[in-house]
Amino acid sequence: HPVISWPRSSTQAVLQGSGQCGFARKHSMISALRTGLRTQRAVSARHFAAAAGRKPKAVDGTLEGRYATALFSAATSGKDNLKAVYGDLQNFRTAMQDSKEFRLAMESPGVDYKIKIQVIDDVTKKIGLSPESQNFFKILCENKRSFMIEKCIDVFESYYRDEMGQIVCRVTSAAELAGPQK
Repeated sequence: HPVISWPRSSTQAVLQGSGQCGFARKHSMISALRTGLRTQRAVSARHFAAAAGRKPKAVDGTLEGRYATALFSAATSGKDNLKAVYGDLQNFRTAMQDSKEFRLAMESPGVDYKIKIQVIDDVTKKIGLSPESQNFFKILCENKRSFMIEKCIDVFESYYRDEMGQIVCRVTSAAELAGPQK
């Protein structure tokens, strides 16, 4: 059997006793790692796959967009969930803007994700988030992406506006607008 040398590792030592040649050992280790990674991802404590609804009309390809797309799909799986989730995100954004400590706790990489999840649970009790929204924020914390909360909310907001047919516009006027014109 031809043997290919590669750095010795604990995985190689385990595979060495299997009687495979070096190439086969390396191939089986890579295969095992890939399978293990797929299995690890599939066994997540929280996920949106079970509650798959429809995708937004225009998808943002950024990382924030992928998280917002997953939330949008979860929110559109139930009746009137989309409006509730949109309201939750607006309330959460307001809470982050109003409390400097809360914002720091969510965005700081030095705060452990378990503490962030406890904070989210406390905030959920106070402002009453839907299960989809609460799950969304916990996933961001578990994946160490809580610094992206504001951007994810912005992307979700654009998805929501597209879905509802709303267009954001800015009016510029030479003269001040009266009450009904505003």
